[in-house]
Amino acid sequence: MIKNLKIRTKLIILLLFGSLIPITVITYFSYVISSESLTKESLNTEQNLVKEQKTAITSYLDHFDADLAIIKDFSSFIKLLDEPEISPTSTIKNDVIYDFLSFVQKHNFYYELKYIDETGQEIIEIEQSDLYQKPFIESADKLQDQSNDRYFKEVMLLSENKLYISPLDLNIKNGEIENRGTIEKPIYVPVLRLATPVFNSQKQKKGIVFIKLYADIILKNVFQENRTTNIEKGRTTMLINKDGYYLYHDEDSLRWGFMFENDNTLFKLYPTISEKLLKKDSGQFFYKDSNSQFTFEKIFLFNRLYQKSLNPKIVQQFNEENLLDTADTFWILVTQTQDESIKKPIKKTLNTYLAVIGIILIIITFISFLLNKSITGSILKLKKGISKIKEGNLKYRIHTTGNDELDLLGKSINEMVEELEKSKRNIEKQVKKRTEETEKLNQFLIGRELKMIKLKNKLKKNKNTDE
Repeated sequence: MIKNLKIRTKLIILLLFGSLIPITVITYFSYVISSESLTKESLNTEQNLVKEQKTAITSYLDHFDADLAIIKDFSSFIKLLDEPEISPTSTIKNDVIYDFLSFVQKHNFYYELKYIDETGQEIIEIEQSDLYQKPFIESADKLQDQSNDRYFKEVMLLSENKLYISPLDLNIKNGEIENRGTIEKPIYVPVLRLATPVFNSQKQKKGIVFIKLYADIILKNVFQENRTTNIEKGRTTMLINKDGYYLYHDEDSLRWGFMFENDNTLFKLYPTISEKLLKKDSGQFFYKDSNSQFTFEKIFLFNRLYQKSLNPKIVQQFNEENLLDTADTFWILVTQTQDESIKKPIKKTLNTYLAVIGIILIIITFISFLLNKSITGSILKLKKGISKIKEGNLKYRIHTTGNDELDLLGKSINEMVEELEKSKRNIEKQVKKRTEETEKLNQFLIGRELKMIKLKNKLKKNKNTDE
């Protein structure tokens, strides 16, 4: 079948396939390498994002920890702790109140700052019930007894310079979840509580310092700015506790399930994911059920309750009183990115490669047509010239402009025709000469024959006359 194809067709097929095979092989391996590189880059981007957010959160917590250390070391506060008894009109107490108030004014993301004595009685409370609004001193008649409060009991069991961090949850006010919005559009108040035991100069435990902060200072600053980018990249950012409840989710309605007694958890949505998230401190894996990549980092809350620093008797007391709650000893920062979004750059690369191959094939096809035209054009000129020569037109010359093989063949044919023409002319001259000589001989012979006839006639006549 191929033998029956024209040279033009054969040339096009040869050029296309001869170019297409190496281009396809090179493109395939380039695409594989690029795909691996882009996939790795996309996954590294997710890891870097999670690490940056973890660093931001831990930086906030470090800052709050430092603030608590500063508060408990106020000179006025240390003097107050050395007082055998604190009277309501104590000037030292007023100095502490002033220092506490000034501190909250300068650090206006704190909801409450309290000093609770060793009996559980609130002695000083500074409250800033509206974020970034002017703080105020809680009146003495509203100070409460916190001796039965779980947080108070836990902190009082800690040793000096040890920090307590509560679970991250919504603020409870007057026995209900605080809502600063409406029922239709609620605005809840996420809070985080930090506390540390305080000691007088004789190293006697004199109660605790307690701060409650607006946790949105962490949640909004760390996560909010990425929401638009998350939508564009098919990414969901989550901060969950050990049970999989959402402390933060890009979808507001999924947050704080444990506060509303619902089971909106990541572990319920993807039942087999909990082992992977809880087993390691960080990692990245593909989850087939959701066709997405998960990237996570655990955020440890300063070894909450500092169990290693407690002696066995205190640990036993924690367990007996059911105070050793490890539900929020860490948070898990998670991003879920759709695999399609991860592979989007790869698809763009593939499209680019396909476009390049298409352009190359068009160029090759165009070049093949030009080459084909050039080669077959020369062949057609040779064919035409040979046909003319075959018809006897030895004056016809094949027009040549280059020095390729076909042009050289054309020149050789032209030279051959010239030689043939010369030979023809020589033959014609010889034939003409021979013809002329033959004509002369013929004329001589005819003349001689005529003379013989005349002579015969004359002899015959003479003979007749003699008779």
